[in-house]
Parts: sequence; C-alpha cells; structure tokens
Amino acid sequence: MKGLVECFGREAFNSWVAEGMQGDHSEYALRKASDAYFANIFRFEMVQSEGNYGPYYYLAITTRPISTPFEEAAVKAARMIFEDDHKEGLVHCVDPRLIENQLMCLGSASSSTLAIPPGNGSEVIEAEQPVKQLKGK
Repeated sequence: MKGLVECFGREAFNSWVAEGMQGDHSEYALRKASDAYFANIFRFEMVQSEGNYGPYYYLAITTRPISTPFEEAAVKAARMIFEDDHKEGLVHCVDPRLIENQLMCLGSASSSTLAIPPGNGSEVIEAEQPVKQLKGK
C-alpha cells in the first residue's frame, strides 16, 4: 500500500487541499490510495530493453478499471483481507502454504548448502579459516 500512496500522492495531496485540508494528510493519502487500489486492476510486467551497455530490465506498471465479475470478486476479497489485517494491526497477508513450502525447502537442503545460517541475525559467526585479502598493485 505504501507504493500506491507514493504513486497517487500528488493527486491525493491536491484533493486534500481542495477539500479544505481536513484531518491528517497521511491518513487522507492512505484512504485515497486504498480507493485506487480497490477500484483498479494493476499489472506488473518485467520488460527487457536494449541500451548502450547491453540488455536491461525494468518493471512496467499499468492500471485499468475492473471489467469482469471475476476481477470484481477478486478485488472484493482483497479488500476484505486488507481491512481484516488493518484491524489487527497487520499490513500483509501470510499464506500458510507459503510457510509450509519454505519449511520443506529448508528441511530438504543440507545445512552446509545454506547460504545464510539460521538465526535472528544478531549472532557473530567466526570464520573457520582466515580470509586472504589480495592487495592491489
């Protein structure tokens, strides 16, 4: 939702000013972004292009109004999830199947093949062998 607030921020700010600047501008922008989020279908596409230094990729975002009953039902479900999560103080939806899949993948990988050791990130890990540094000429 934060990305949408930034995307529609200028329009939301202008609307807020035009309506007399009632209330907090951040809440107003969030409400306007939410309205846009649940009134449109967003398409995110990774596009390859060719530049002076070779190929590169960028994310193209397009929006369009809801046009089918399926899209309307999907947006209605997304709004319900968003509102339920917002009531509980969450700002995301976690699918239990994703967590189960992640645990299965981590369980099937041997501990020596993990790029990042498990932990909360606050542990200091000592190197088994001293790291050799190459000196430039």
